[in-house]
Amino acid sequence: MSGPFLRVSRVERLTHSGNTEALTFQRGVNLLVGRPNTGKTKWLQLLDYLLGDEGEHPYESRGTNDTALADFYVSGAAVLEIGAYSYRIERRWRERGVKGKVFVDDEAMEARTFQHWLMNMLGIPLLHFPKGNPMSGQT
Repeated sequence: MSGPFLRVSRVERLTHSGNTEALTFQRGVNLLVGRPNTGKTKWLQLLDYLLGDEGEHPYESRGTNDTALADFYVSGAAVLEIGAYSYRIERRWRERGVKGKVFVDDEAMEARTFQHWLMNMLGIPLLHFPKGNPMSGQT
């Protein structure tokens, strides 16, 4: 017996000028191939961020080379297929008050809540375990 599966069918990013750049994936194994420094890693970092990474968005300016990217893109999105259903997830880093939120079909939720939602949709139980020394007397 198999449970629900997760398939990423599309990843897209919206430019400040309103244009959409996208990668569409076929069923099966897909490869990102290209010359060095052409953006392959940024696409994968965007996908990681879309799946609930709570860090900075992948186009956040970290130095002079990234400044143009930080100013160029305003949001990212992906289409996920989970079992027989399709969901559009989106992160909007230019919109005020939603930096830590993931939008699922335009419904906003905190990144941590989204991670729990995704695990639940895939039938993967959440595990909680204590950290640190249990004999220390601290919680």
